[in-house]
Formats: sequence, structure tokens, C-alpha cells
Amino acid sequence: MTQLIRAFNNGGHTKALAIHNKLDALNKALFADTNPIPIKTAMNLMGFDMGGPRLPPSEMTQEHREELKTLC
Repeated sequence: MTQLIRAFNNGGHTKALAIHNKLDALNKALFADTNPIPIKTAMNLMGFDMGGPRLPPSEMTQEHREELKTLC
């Protein structure tokens, strides 16, 4: 994210847009479910043992999990 802001602030709008577009799918996946479910799922997929969500949240749907898995 820092690169995006730095590029934009330095007038590199095309570069900033390219970075934004690259992150767009990840941003959508991270907000596909109620937080903190997607964040904990992403961290678990990257190898960090975050455990499951505490009640009342439940596990992320399999569909959203698969989408997030391709981005982690």
C-alpha cells in the first residue's frame, strides 16, 4: 500500500492505478465476509496459526475461502 501512495503522491498516477488494480481482487476477497473472518482465514492460509473465529462468527464460506486462497 505504501508503494501505491508514494507513486500517487509523486505524480505516478499510472503506476498507482496499476498497483491498485493488482490489489483489487485481494481487497474484494478480504471484504467478502464479516471481519475478522477473512483476515484470520488469509493469515491461516499463509501459514500463521490464527485459529478459527470466536463465536458468534463462523468459518468463511468455501466459495469465499477458495477465492481468497488463490490470492494468498
